[in-house]
Amino acid sequence: MIDIKDNINILKGVGEKTLAKFNDANIFLIKDLLLYAPKKYDILDVLEPNLQTDGLDFVIDGYISSQIISRKIRNSVDNIIFYFQTKTTNVKVLAYGRGYLRFSLKKGMPLKIFGTYKALNNSFTLKEIIFDDKKSINPVYGIKGINDNLITKLLEDVFKDIPNFKETLPEKLISKYHFLGINLFLKKMHFPDGKEDITNVFRRKKYVTYFNHSIQMEALSLLVLENNKEPKDGVKDKIIEFTNSLPYELTKSQKYAINQIVLDSKKTYVMNRLIQGDVGSGKTLVAMVAILINMLNNYQSILMAPTEILASQHFKNIEETLKQFNPNVSLLTSSLPMAKKNEIIRNLEIGRINILVTTQAALYHNIHYKNLGLLVIDEQHRFGVKDRQKLLLEYPHTDALYLSATPIPRTLGLVKFADMDISSMHEKPHNRKKIITKLYSLVNISEVYHDIENRINRGEQAFCVGALIEGDNYLDLKAIKETIEKNVENAKIQIIHGALSPEDKQKIMIDFINKKYNILVSTTVIEVGIDVKNATGIYIFNAERFGISTLHQLRGRVGRNDKEAFCALISNDISNERLKILEKTDDCFSLADYDLKLRGPGEFLGEAQSGFLNLDFETDYKIYTQALEDARNYLSDYKMGKEVTSHVLNLIEKALNKKAKLN
Repeated sequence: MIDIKDNINILKGVGEKTLAKFNDANIFLIKDLLLYAPKKYDILDVLEPNLQTDGLDFVIDGYISSQIISRKIRNSVDNIIFYFQTKTTNVKVLAYGRGYLRFSLKKGMPLKIFGTYKALNNSFTLKEIIFDDKKSINPVYGIKGINDNLITKLLEDVFKDIPNFKETLPEKLISKYHFLGINLFLKKMHFPDGKEDITNVFRRKKYVTYFNHSIQMEALSLLVLENNKEPKDGVKDKIIEFTNSLPYELTKSQKYAINQIVLDSKKTYVMNRLIQGDVGSGKTLVAMVAILINMLNNYQSILMAPTEILASQHFKNIEETLKQFNPNVSLLTSSLPMAKKNEIIRNLEIGRINILVTTQAALYHNIHYKNLGLLVIDEQHRFGVKDRQKLLLEYPHTDALYLSATPIPRTLGLVKFADMDISSMHEKPHNRKKIITKLYSLVNISEVYHDIENRINRGEQAFCVGALIEGDNYLDLKAIKETIEKNVENAKIQIIHGALSPEDKQKIMIDFINKKYNILVSTTVIEVGIDVKNATGIYIFNAERFGISTLHQLRGRVGRNDKEAFCALISNDISNERLKILEKTDDCFSLADYDLKLRGPGEFLGEAQSGFLNLDFETDYKIYTQALEDARNYLSDYKMGKEVTSHVLNLIEKALNKKAKLN
């Protein structure tokens, strides 16, 4: 008998090369294969041959109405011809290279045939004979290098010789929603008898996805509430003093977010808040107020950035913006000498440093803080649920503030960030002008060169961005550099890309900020947070290769001052709907809604690789709310000490990082 914990290489047909391809798809055990859901199903619909179905591939249903005629072409290829009666017509069927079928097909035999219909001569070219209903629905697994037929054959062998799976959903939920039990669910997922089976499989799969996610999120919320802290003084007078000293007026969104942070600071449990807003909406300034509150309450703060370049930028901004309060700010990066790192770590331990700016790698350093009160995570879209869990567990009495310039649609945010409070910032500072965006085809590339030349002749700077492609992306950037040099006078160009060392990237960015170069040719390494105020134009080559979020982030690298800024989207695919949307709007929340419709929530939830998570959040919202309510009920039972199923217990304790026996 097969054990679900057996390696899949015990199955006939899984050799060394096939095993490697399965492993690439995270399939190692029989259990993994059984739980790997199809990406989709090809449903071979039964249609009637007529003018409306001319040229289509479909299934015809009926019986063989003539004798089977065998014909050879050039004495080698053995073909067969026969007539086939459907409900409405007697169609001529041509089966090329299928001479062997004459031994199994007989007049009067009922069949389903998949193929292509030609109305001109009322003929049907056979591609496949379907001997039963099951073959009319074909699962598509989408595992690179592995034929779906092989997967189906392996699963057939497994189902012949495998014990029952242990049910994971509580029995009362299965009864409540009339879900398939786990064993029937797995069988129907891989071998559906019809569309109703697929519907039932999807219903359970979607519910389980939302239920498991909700348990995890609700457990994290429980962790937040359990992590008590000393309430902090809101230092209202100092905040007013600080904001009045700024050379500009705060937006309504900034004032509202600051007020929410002040209220969070006064609570007896930790803050766990997401600030989401467009590029340039002033999120960093809001974070500085949170840092100021902690500093004036004698707490330390950490600001974590995704890159060293951005960390250096934050370090300088904090030093300058909060200088009236005499902060002791340090920058900790991997490029620092070890002696300097050790000095910073010692000063953190004794409390000499009250603000640390670093990268997210600091999460994994063994650093002890004297009195840590706040963690600020910039660009949180690069910071997953597991990272949030790690923070809550490692810094249980510390407020956490996440910043994101990649907003998530409101309803989807209820799912992904169910463990967090969310502040959305819809406005930009009053002195910021709108970034003009224009779509160019390569036919009009001379206009792009002309605009770049005019820009640098005014003493301004520009970014030119190339897509990261497989192979040597440096050569791709080099081609852009050479093209600009040929067509733009007075161009002083440097190249930056992700393969460079942090030190080299840092030097190039400093040189660019100091105007040693007037054009920076780059990959998306500049996507996150880089602030070069004199850069007023960004020119994105092969723009169709980028997603909406990335393009909008890149666009946000310009327009960082009161000068008019410009973004050129250069593509041969000027009919591309994504690019047209970006040309029309610069509102990140509208773009997020459009991106959700385009990509689906699986991408946003980080679930795109886990089988057929083709979730439609508009129609699935009812399923989600049911799953969330059920998850909350089980969390309530858990808190009251009531018995919960082993699967639910494991989910809760895994989220809380407690030792749980895995079933």
